[in-house]
Amino acid sequence: MALFFGKELLTEESFPSGRGPHSRFFSILETMLEQVETVEELIVGVGPGSYSGIRIGISAIIGLQLARGIVAHGIHSAFGYSGTDFQVILDARGSYIYSAIRANLLAEGPTHCNREELEGKIDPCLPIFSPNSIPGFEFPQTFPLASILGERLTSGNITADLPLQPLYLKAPHITLPKTK
Repeated sequence: MALFFGKELLTEESFPSGRGPHSRFFSILETMLEQVETVEELIVGVGPGSYSGIRIGISAIIGLQLARGIVAHGIHSAFGYSGTDFQVILDARGSYIYSAIRANLLAEGPTHCNREELEGKIDPCLPIFSPNSIPGFEFPQTFPLASILGERLTSGNITADLPLQPLYLKAPHITLPKTK
């Protein structure tokens, strides 16, 4: 989560996403909102990414938008990584989500694909980022950062124009109850 005043980053907090009473999301959001008198615009990564994390973030932004009359927009979460040319791969429980950023633009994706299709998409000349460790691939586990999203937006390199709804590329994985 990041708070900007114009182009200046005022504060940023990184934290593990989680559900339940121990999640730091809302306490960090409250602290950030207390640091400024007004908020002009809210931006939220709409995915692809953690199913629960994306829904919680979007829900919070919609709540603030409605309660305070603040303009809010969604943005592709892959823009939260640094660089002008790179690839983002996510493990989607048995399949993969692939995106490619080139010259600060979304050049491909997000695309849902199987392992063979993924291997055909990967450009060995571009860095790969992923919040997941993916067997068979050698790259560090990294997470998108709100400060990078904000820097891209304030520099005018990208726009946040996606609707405030999760960017789903496949049906959610639902664990069914055990039969008795």
